[in-house]
Amino acid sequence: MNNEILSLSRRERAELFARNKKAELLVKAAEGSFAGMYSASVDDLKIEVIHGQLSTFAVDSVLKYLSVAQFLSVTETANLPSEMDPIFRGLPWRNYGSRGILADVFKNKVHTYDTYLSYYKCRTSGRDSVKIFLPSKESLADSKLTVSAARAAGAHEFGHPFCDEAMKLLSKEEFERIVSYIDYEHKNLLDILKAIPRLANLLSDIRLERVLKHKHPEMLVKGFGELQEWVWGIEAQNRSSSSIMVQSLIRDLGKRHDSPSREKVLSEYSDKTWEIVKDTSHIWSTIDENSSSIEIVLQAILLATSLVRENLNERQPEPPKSSQDQKSSQDQESSQDQESSSQEGEDQESSSEDEGEGEDGEDEGEDGEDEGEDGEDEDEGEGEGEDGEDEDEDGEEGEGKGGGEGEDGEDEDEGEEEDEDERKSIEEPAPFDPLDRTPSTDKAPSVDKGDMRRALQNQALDPSSALNLENKGKNIWTPYGKIQSLPWKEGRPF
Repeated sequence: MNNEILSLSRRERAELFARNKKAELLVKAAEGSFAGMYSASVDDLKIEVIHGQLSTFAVDSVLKYLSVAQFLSVTETANLPSEMDPIFRGLPWRNYGSRGILADVFKNKVHTYDTYLSYYKCRTSGRDSVKIFLPSKESLADSKLTVSAARAAGAHEFGHPFCDEAMKLLSKEEFERIVSYIDYEHKNLLDILKAIPRLANLLSDIRLERVLKHKHPEMLVKGFGELQEWVWGIEAQNRSSSSIMVQSLIRDLGKRHDSPSREKVLSEYSDKTWEIVKDTSHIWSTIDENSSSIEIVLQAILLATSLVRENLNERQPEPPKSSQDQKSSQDQESSQDQESSSQEGEDQESSSEDEGEGEDGEDEGEDGEDEGEDGEDEDEGEGEGEDGEDEDEDGEEGEGKGGGEGEDGEDEDEGEEEDEDERKSIEEPAPFDPLDRTPSTDKAPSVDKGDMRRALQNQALDPSSALNLENKGKNIWTPYGKIQSLPWKEGRPF
């Protein structure tokens, strides 16, 4: 026992040992979550678990699709390791001049498969294993993480090499498909490129936690729920200040974890946050446990392009048509042209015959003119209002059904039905949290350019960033030295 511990009072010493014991328990839980759990699935991958070097959870590896997202985000050499200089040196980074020159620089000089190969080889050089870092017990001593949440956090980090294909190289066809989704003529191209890794990681986190929860429900259903509660506690202040937290809300809806505060937390996101999330739901809601790794990056590119718009009225980005789609479209257009030509010929022939028939042929259908008149408005027009029945993840039904019977098929609640139709596209596939949320004002909130920019920049917390934020302002020690330098008494070393 060192002199610092001996100088403590009996009560302080007891508290110190209790914190130490708790921290050791959390570290063991995090490690135990994946020790041998995936050996059969990744037996061709060497995984090294490292304790205490960092103050948070982390994974160090080259992940097949997330690494290409990082490659696409390189817009200057300033922040790159020096060994990558030969790859990018000489490229005319700042010689943009106009949008056309910018598009040419990236499309034809930077984003080429040969450049990607050089980048990948540089990133993987000297690496023969995936490193999983567990936080030092010092950084966990005062954390509000539970044992189940720590176990889920460890599983989350292990999920990246498991789900995201660590140490794998993209084929040329895969690479070309990915870059085909980038709008190189876009006025905000640089913002799109810089956002791709963050959004790809967000969508990847959604996919991997749903995969792991499905594979190990007995351990991770509860764990991910408690991990979610812990993250929400750290983000609470931002929600209460009406921040634009689009990425956090996408994370919460996408992962579909159940926990006690879920309904309350979802209600705390601002109206503008909900409006943007609803507007982009056709992109992010496609990600589930069955999504492929390449789809993660493709949807991240579309989501980034959608979030750089100046307002929600601008046209949404669309995936490029494949060569097969283009051929099908051309065949369809050709078929329509032929049908049109054929119809024109028939019309001309019919017109010629009619002219020869004279007066007797006129108005043959007169008696049947209003045949369907009495059949109009057969539907009563019953419409569910926006507070209609919805099922949440627990299978409980929300109460409140809008009545609104219309007369002769005219629905008085037409506007509410349209709102409900919009939400249905977000609710699927069930079970899903309905975005059946009554806004605080009667009108939809106005989303401007600044709101969209904040939506792009405000990053959702994951286990790694959440633990760093929880320890912000504390004096955290590791066996390798002090992480932060603030008053020593706020975090005594063990």
